[in-house]
Amino acid sequence: MKYKMLLSLILSILLLNSPVQASQEKLYSAKKYPYNLLLSKTDSVKIIYTKNKEGINCKVEINWQNEVMTTQQTRVSKLEFNKEPLATCLPRKKAKIILAKTFE
Repeated sequence: MKYKMLLSLILSILLLNSPVQASQEKLYSAKKYPYNLLLSKTDSVKIIYTKNKEGINCKVEINWQNEVMTTQQTRVSKLEFNKEPLATCLPRKKAKIILAKTFE
């Protein structure tokens, strides 16, 4: 556990000092299962997105036990994304499949 905290601190310092500006926010899911369990069982869940006039293109990157799982990019509406970013970019069915892998 200390290793994870130290690694997070080092990564944060590197991100803050790098010339590329990156933004990280802690997001919590209003929808419960499977999103809340997925957030607690994995090392990190990142929503990678770009905004444009038509909406938002997003994908989700999940890190668990040195394995990275990335979903396919999808286009969603700005309204849906602002309301529930994780559930909008990661369909429930796919979230359940990924969550099942954490129990193997």
